[in-house]
Amino acid sequence: MENKALAAEFSGHQGAVYSLEAGFKPGTFWSAGGDGLVAEWNLKKPDEGRLLARMPGSVYALGSLKDSGLLVVAVNRDGFHFLDPEAGTELFSIASPAHQWFRLLPLSSGKMLAAGSGGALALLDATERSIRYFQFGSADIRSLTRIPASGEILLGTSQPSLLMLNDEFNSVIELASGHEKTIFGLSAFPDSSGIITAGRDARLHLHRMNNSGNWEILHSVAAHLYGIHDVKLHSEKPLLASASMDKTVKIWDAENLRLLRVLDRGRHGGHSHSVNQLCWLADSDLLLSCSDDRKILAWNIYE
Repeated sequence: MENKALAAEFSGHQGAVYSLEAGFKPGTFWSAGGDGLVAEWNLKKPDEGRLLARMPGSVYALGSLKDSGLLVVAVNRDGFHFLDPEAGTELFSIASPAHQWFRLLPLSSGKMLAAGSGGALALLDATERSIRYFQFGSADIRSLTRIPASGEILLGTSQPSLLMLNDEFNSVIELASGHEKTIFGLSAFPDSSGIITAGRDARLHLHRMNNSGNWEILHSVAAHLYGIHDVKLHSEKPLLASASMDKTVKIWDAENLRLLRVLDRGRHGGHSHSVNQLCWLADSDLLLSCSDDRKILAWNIYE
């Protein structure tokens, strides 16, 4: 890996930045956070962020529906706002004032899943402009991902439990999570061969399916000094990125959880506060990270 890791810095948010989402155009992405601002950024012009919208509350989750050309913004204790990012306008919203919303996961045909507080899972339909709720216990659902090959949905909760749902949400299996505290991060391998989980207990677990067809923890590491907020697998390379309350971003060999690099403030000009979320930009092979320090950083990551 080359020494020059920090590629760009993006600032302009007035509060902690909690969410990142890759844009529809190459080299672009969106951000949102505690200030309720939704911004669009371009890697070529890091000093020229574009304000898309002001939300009526804090935002933990963004999600994009590429087929519909929509950016979905989950606003805590308010609901879901559907933006046309090209025009910079809000098209419609769906109220949901009873919950906080922690993660969004796009499905097919203009549908989006939202993981929320109190065990709430919401299915949004942009075409019908509708919402349907499902209940899975009472613990907050803090992480959400999908296994590509099977379409099964994984939920990580504050209990901490790891739940696997079928694509109809009517069958639930609890897997051994191995975590002692909230599961903040979930990421499935692109080829569906494994799952990465990360928790407030600062541990990473690599789950694989055994010969009996059951998921088991193959590797486990004490990965950070404090809780891990997010993990993201690279879409093409065997690389895993983790973001932590300890202010660092770490890069791992996804196959065995071997540490490859630590991106911190002292050595690389990294974040000064807790790191909240990550986003790989496939078109540029850069990793984005956002933080309580109100900044977004773009990192050069090479094997």
